Amino acid sequence: MASIVDGSLSGTTAPVGLGTPFGRRGLLLVACVVAAMAAAVVGDPSMMQADDPELAWLLRGMAVIKLMMTALALALVWWRFGRPTPPAFAVGYGLVLVLMCTATVLVWQLSFLAYVSPLFHGGLITLGLLALKDDRGPVAGALRR
Repeated sequence: MASIVDGSLSGTTAPVGLGTPFGRRGLLLVACVVAAMAAAVVGDPSMMQADDPELAWLLRGMAVIKLMMTALALALVWWRFGRPTPPAFAVGYGLVLVLMCTATVLVWQLSFLAYVSPLFHGGLITLGLLALKDDRGPVAGALRR
């Protein structure tokens, strides 16, 4: 009879690690949540809300739009991490999404707005360029046909 201790059933469990889709997806999710929490701690919306409450509402609406774009990008990268991804592209996808999550929360917090917009939009453009250059990705396969 086989036991779990001697490792004879190791083939029946799902592999866990950064090389697996589960590991890459988990690390991506944790990194995005930690970045969003750090941005929430750093941001201070009190001055902007006191100076111009109408502008604060407009910027918060823009933050909701950025949140939807970030969620879509996160869903696409989540799907991409389900397939084998070269390590350099995996790191690039992860860093871009962390920056986009940070920027989205900082826009909601109405903090560092002069730096946040280029950060978010640069991340969005970088994500698109990474997807186009990813040789193993589904986009590259479709373009070759």
